[in-house]
Amino acid sequence: MRSALLFFFFNILFTQFAFSQDDVLGTDIEQEEVKYNYNKIMLIPYNPAKAFLVQDGTDRQIAQHSEKDLQEIRRRFQFGLNQEVYWKLMSRYDSQNLLLDNSEDGKKDLESFMRIVNYQYETPYSVNEEEQEEKKKSFWENVKSKLKKPEVDETEDPYTTSKYKKPKKNEKYMNVRVKNNEIFEYMSDKYGTDLFFFINMFELKTDYETCLDLSTKQYAREVTVHFSIFDKTGTQIYGDKIAVTYNSSSNDITKIIQANFPKVADYIAWNLPERKKL
Repeated sequence: MRSALLFFFFNILFTQFAFSQDDVLGTDIEQEEVKYNYNKIMLIPYNPAKAFLVQDGTDRQIAQHSEKDLQEIRRRFQFGLNQEVYWKLMSRYDSQNLLLDNSEDGKKDLESFMRIVNYQYETPYSVNEEEQEEKKKSFWENVKSKLKKPEVDETEDPYTTSKYKKPKKNEKYMNVRVKNNEIFEYMSDKYGTDLFFFINMFELKTDYETCLDLSTKQYAREVTVHFSIFDKTGTQIYGDKIAVTYNSSSNDITKIIQANFPKVADYIAWNLPERKKL
């Protein structure tokens, strides 16, 4: 009797499993494909040979402290910024990072971009000026509210004092100009990208007019990142810059990257276009 009941029980389970498999594999139910106006974004890094700006020897101080040569310092800044921005882009879209693409095609395509870009200072740009101004206002209000909250032992560690520096209205940024717009169509067809995010320039300087501690000669340092966003037709959607400040006593390049670059990436993410459904 017991064996008969067990056989009956397993027979029911097998029958249900078979029908469930048929439901999944044997039917032609079409699933609606979700389409977006922006599916994939490509990240193009700045060129450290052309677009790394430092005029006061700040990079030399960091190189000396880190026991690295200047080329290694510039390379680490480039990769560190690229990685932080890429993580933010990945949270919003499918993403293509040319700096991390070690394939022959990837290297050639990155070189192609590096060859055909120029730079020039312009006022911040947005296709929708009113919408962008509202986003900026919202961002800075959000930052202001966070700064009101007390942070434990913040002043005791120079690496935790990184702050946003609000730019002046219509303060110019370094924009990227692409000599041949056909590259956008080529890259879009090849990689399936709808947006192109350019890190245009990286600036590093010590603000000797802002003294944080006169007795120890500590000043404010600034990291400024200029960026632009284009669509796959080569039309610019947005362009701006963001600066963060930190204590000049901070010379450890790893900690400088960890303290400042996430803030840069957060501001960039705030200004990305929405991935709206079509």
